[in-house]
Amino acid sequence: MKLLTVQLEATLDNEYGVHLHCTQPLEKEFSNAWVSLLFTWHRASFYGEALDVSPDKKSVRLTPEAAFDFLALRKEPAMMDIRKGDSLRSLEKRAGIVSALGTGDLQAQTSASEAEWSWHDALQRMRRSSLRTLPEQAITSVPFQLGLRLHEPINGTSTWKIETVATDKEDQQTILPADSHATQLPESWRAWYTPQLLNRMMDTLYAWTELSRHSYTHQLSDQAIAHFLEITVPTLLELDVPVFFPSGWKGTRAPQLAVELQPFAGEATSSIGADAYFQFDWSLAIEDGSIDEATFYQLVEEGRRLVRFQNEWLLIDPKALLKLQERMRHIKKSGVPLADLVAGKLTSQGDGDSFDDVELHLSASTPEHYRQFIQQLRGRTSPPVKLPSTFLGSLRTYQKQGVDWLAQLWQWGFGGCLADDMGLGKTVQVSAYFSYLKASSDDSAHHPFLLVVPASLLSHWANELERFAPSLRVHVHHGGKRNTVHFVQDVDAHYDVIITTYGLASRDQELFKQITWSVICVDEAQTIKNASTRQAKSVKRLPSRQKIALTGTPVENRMREIWSLMDLVNPGYLGTQTAFQQRFVVPYEKFGYDKRIQDLKALIHPFLLRRTKKGLPELALPEKKEHTIACKLSPVQAALYQQWADTAREAVSSETGIKRRGVLLAMMTKLKQICNHPGLVSSQYRQHQEGLSLKTDETLRLLSHIKKQNEHAILFTQFRTMGTMLQQVLQEQWGISIPFLHGGTVPSQRAAMIQAFQDGQHPLIILSLRAGGTGINLTRASHVIHYDRWWNPAVENQATDRAHRIGQTKEVYVHRMLVQGTLEERIDEVIQRKKKLQDDLLSFDSWLSNLSNEEFEELLF
Repeated sequence: MKLLTVQLEATLDNEYGVHLHCTQPLEKEFSNAWVSLLFTWHRASFYGEALDVSPDKKSVRLTPEAAFDFLALRKEPAMMDIRKGDSLRSLEKRAGIVSALGTGDLQAQTSASEAEWSWHDALQRMRRSSLRTLPEQAITSVPFQLGLRLHEPINGTSTWKIETVATDKEDQQTILPADSHATQLPESWRAWYTPQLLNRMMDTLYAWTELSRHSYTHQLSDQAIAHFLEITVPTLLELDVPVFFPSGWKGTRAPQLAVELQPFAGEATSSIGADAYFQFDWSLAIEDGSIDEATFYQLVEEGRRLVRFQNEWLLIDPKALLKLQERMRHIKKSGVPLADLVAGKLTSQGDGDSFDDVELHLSASTPEHYRQFIQQLRGRTSPPVKLPSTFLGSLRTYQKQGVDWLAQLWQWGFGGCLADDMGLGKTVQVSAYFSYLKASSDDSAHHPFLLVVPASLLSHWANELERFAPSLRVHVHHGGKRNTVHFVQDVDAHYDVIITTYGLASRDQELFKQITWSVICVDEAQTIKNASTRQAKSVKRLPSRQKIALTGTPVENRMREIWSLMDLVNPGYLGTQTAFQQRFVVPYEKFGYDKRIQDLKALIHPFLLRRTKKGLPELALPEKKEHTIACKLSPVQAALYQQWADTAREAVSSETGIKRRGVLLAMMTKLKQICNHPGLVSSQYRQHQEGLSLKTDETLRLLSHIKKQNEHAILFTQFRTMGTMLQQVLQEQWGISIPFLHGGTVPSQRAAMIQAFQDGQHPLIILSLRAGGTGINLTRASHVIHYDRWWNPAVENQATDRAHRIGQTKEVYVHRMLVQGTLEERIDEVIQRKKKLQDDLLSFDSWLSNLSNEEFEELLF
């Protein structure tokens, strides 16, 4: 008999139906019989009767269910010679991948495209919907229903069996194979147990299972049964489809895994360094038991999903085990990093092949000194040290604990970051610590201390060391006439502490490298938060037994600043910067994975000590009251603001990339200057007159009120021109000199200004936010005025703490000046929403330079 030759092409529509297009190149006349012949064995389309056929009979559309069944599962008809076009072959291949996804095939999951996953997900939704209609389709008086029964592997095989069964609806006490002979059925079932009804119930039951509808029993591989138990069973049970398990079945679940470590004999725990690796024997702990290394490797090699362990089936992820195996092989060769011991977790170390962290346990036979070392690190507990009589200061309890902590880190060979809130006495703690180390060492073994500080704090540190630790021989290495010829010899012979600046630490690096420092301490360490800068690299290269970072703001802008700090004091502890980015920054900043923040906090806890004023009741600091003083633009300001806002829109929208960011920030700076005073952008308004700037007028009234109350104030502005204008206006009005401390103030004048204000010689001191916002004590003031807003609340808070700190006895009033209806008001709103993010180590300032045109437009008014 002649075969009908057809050429078939296929297209997949948006609803995942398939359009089949038929041509018959060898036939003289087109035969409409191709549809019935092609679908002879295709039950899902009711053998071709349920298809939408085009008027010309040359194409048909299959529903999504029928289409998938046709492409992936159909039998080829014997009466046709089918020639498949490329489009049909491609769809069949894709349908095969979708079918494999339904069985949990790992290879398919790895290779499937986004379109194939979408097809798979759409089929799942359709089948679930179909299954939910079962109660409506079934005849309510039918006494039985169909379900599935699971049989465990027998005789040491890994093959599972799933059987279709019929069970009574009432109590499910009767369970029979669905293909049972009528004589085996209960009498009440027999009238209903017809092939037609059974086929209908089979169609509905199997609509979602990915199992073949044409068989009552199925043999499933290890991977397929895992998918069935993970995905199919929960949905069937949710829809009241009975699923029967073997006797004594406890279900399947992911096991609790941990790596149990046994330290090698003689492993040291003193003076080890934060980048140290520890050698261990190990075993894998599963639930309450464990398996040795050889058994673990066998488990990985077999790649099984279900493993019977202690009379229970455990669901294993072979990909995770494979990654764990690679990590354990690396650890066996190189050791366990200290960071993993501190965290109590075996981590992926951000190596690009990550896995879920696995807990680390120390074996019961671990030596006590080793266990105590880990516990002390995690708990940040330190034995108290005795301070020498050469230290003349008096420490509060928390300050003494800070010294004890630094001394314990010294003993272990670690560095640390003392990140106490501004005003909590980091200077006195370092003075006490240096005194302790000097007194504890032999003169012959003692090495000097190096203090690296901003230039503005040179005299402050020299004075404080003279006050608290006069026995320490201090030398300030600074100025054009500094000693560079006999520096090394002079330090060795005459000095205990060298104080220098960040700039000179870089410029005179070759001098400093010739000395092995006992401790290198960097103050205001956020200055070198960018690890790639020359200054940061220079400080890191200097040799020392210990490095200490001092900062009141360990994170100002970005999470990676924590990495920079930790890599300064404990190089290598948090891995490479790339690994840190992969492990912490990307999961949190891109995907909002909060757990990574908690993991990071646990890791840095032993090496970063931070206390805040709120968390120290013993300080009993007076209350800090904050409020915002709102004012409007003057007519002159409003006209200038509108003019520059129009210019800003055009300038920002016409640029891209880095240049756009620069233009955006420049335009916002101009608008902020207009909010301050029109004289900052137009020379014709440089001489202040009442009414030119309502913010200036309001500030002058506030300052006059403070002066009349015989109280003192500090005023911060980020613009030097604005500070000079306020200084001139107030000096004319009050007839007295008003100090203005800014970036151009030389250190000697700076110290004199601060001391004069503290002595009560001036009712007000004006400070540039960046030059006067850190490292100084201005507790004479009970009022802090922020004339203009900085983008970052941490910088403002740091400036406020010049007055609200230890030694303050009066309530501190913080006044923030704000112009309504401008970008100042919008930025204030954004800052208030984002304060929590900064507390969580999230990037903060970058939102400014990354604003879209629409977001920038919203900021303007």
